[in-house]
Amino acid sequence: MSKAEILQAIRSCAKQLKRKPTRDDLRRKTKINWDMIRKHFGGMKEAMQLAGLEATGSGFPQTEATLLKDWAMVARKLEKLPSVNDYRSTGRFSDGPFFSRYGRWTRVPETFRRFAVRAKLEADWADVLAMIRTRTKGESQGGPAGFPGLNSMETVSACPNAADQSSASLVSAGGASRTFFMTVLYMAR
Repeated sequence: MSKAEILQAIRSCAKQLKRKPTRDDLRRKTKINWDMIRKHFGGMKEAMQLAGLEATGSGFPQTEATLLKDWAMVARKLEKLPSVNDYRSTGRFSDGPFFSRYGRWTRVPETFRRFAVRAKLEADWADVLAMIRTRTKGESQGGPAGFPGLNSMETVSACPNAADQSSASLVSAGGASRTFFMTVLYMAR
């Protein structure tokens, strides 16, 4: 089978299935086998792209631009920076590529901001960049995210009882203190 015949068979199979065919679909519905795909195209991603189909899903690595734009689309849709669970339920991809590339979910907004600047896409993503600026500004002025009562004039002191590290006292500039229970003593940035 020639390269052109394989590409036509892939397109026909996709039209018949009303979706992008898998390797098993091609084997069952056409005369195409994995050896032919590998010989002519090197892999499924290249074959799908040359056939005019988007190579997405499990096993198809995405570019950083594709991932970050999808993350930004979710932020735009939700009108907030998405949590991991928000992205899992709304995004096109799994959260795995974000963690493998950036280590922590909290690094994704800043990575997107740098990407948008580098690619000169600030105007296209102004709303999402504003959400990122607001979050960053809030963290630098209001202390760790999730502790809205903590401002720059307050400090966190360890509990006098070393055995009980689940609580801490907040001592404000005025000298008054209040106790709260921390779920996380150390928040890595």
